Amino acid sequence: MLYIVLAAAAIALDQALKILVVSTLGMWNEIQVIPGFFYIHCIPNDGIAMGFLAGKQIVVVIVTALIMAGIAAYILKNRSNGNRVELILLTLILAGGIGNLIDRVRLGYVVDFLDFRVWSYIFNFADICVVLGCIFLFIWVFKGVKEE
Repeated sequence: MLYIVLAAAAIALDQALKILVVSTLGMWNEIQVIPGFFYIHCIPNDGIAMGFLAGKQIVVVIVTALIMAGIAAYILKNRSNGNRVELILLTLILAGGIGNLIDRVRLGYVVDFLDFRVWSYIFNFADICVVLGCIFLFIWVFKGVKEE
């Protein structure tokens, strides 16, 4: 139940933020939050991971759906006897993947809006869930392997 609630909360927050930004700001517009550093800049992104596979929505949707189904199955199978940290990190990855998958199916692209000008890419909350989940899962697995 914990994993379902966590995933649902992250997906809901992701979708709410995207809806808020699009309805308030409009696509292709931006507002300055921290001058020269951080902007809310609403853009459509039909690629993955910094524009890779742009314009290949059917492939991206199918591959993402299969990966998310695999992660969900793993979480469900191991929810009662699995490692809680590992399952929470996988849940973050799952939530981020589903959040962006919803956009792809509903809109044909992902809404990105977090624009740090020191980084040349614009991203969203779902991306943060996926990236942090992957980074910490990698650290968790590496730490476990190192300890053995």
